[in-house]
Amino acid sequence: MPLTKRSWASEEPGVILDFVVVFLVLCGILALIIQKAWRHRQAERAEWEVEEIRDVEKGS
Repeated sequence: MPLTKRSWASEEPGVILDFVVVFLVLCGILALIIQKAWRHRQAERAEWEVEEIRDVEKGS
């Protein structure tokens, strides 16, 4: 029996499609988690009170 190169991906295209769909869904979920964390951080920063600091000249 000669050794031949077999490509399981060409024989089973549905498996590759499944991998691609799962990958895209996981990327979407990860993007939503990152967006939620980023918006939460932006909301916290918006609540900060910013005070202006000025250098006061001394002696004049």
